[in-house]
Amino acid sequence: MIEWERARQLAFDAGGPVAAQRVGLAAALGGTLAEPLVAAVAVPGHDSAAMDGYAVAGAGPWLVTGRVLAGQRPPAALTAGTAVEVATGAAVPTGTEAVLTYERARRDGDTVTGQTTPAGTSAGAARCARPATSSSPPGLW
Repeated sequence: MIEWERARQLAFDAGGPVAAQRVGLAAALGGTLAEPLVAAVAVPGHDSAAMDGYAVAGAGPWLVTGRVLAGQRPPAALTAGTAVEVATGAAVPTGTEAVLTYERARRDGDTVTGQTTPAGTSAGAARCARPATSSSPPGLW
């Protein structure tokens, strides 16, 4: 029988990096990325709200003209001075310049005011979805 420390050193010395391999997505589960995983298409495939609030265009105050929930088609394009109430994950209308979160909004009837968060949170095509050396645990895909 060999000493614990010697056995540990032998095991450590026997190991080393494994050469990178190209494998299918299912075979990659539990592995580690050798290079960045780049999105082939925009994720999601539309501009969407990252938080509940109001999609707005132009400077406030904004006239609220509708509401869109996740999975619904957004209403007509926004024009300056208009807003649409949006749920997290909902597609935002064309013309959206920013999102005003509920927490920062003050609504009075059909008018809303407040401090906005700039639009543009989706990962477009050809953008890095996961960096190299990231793990790929089950549930990631």
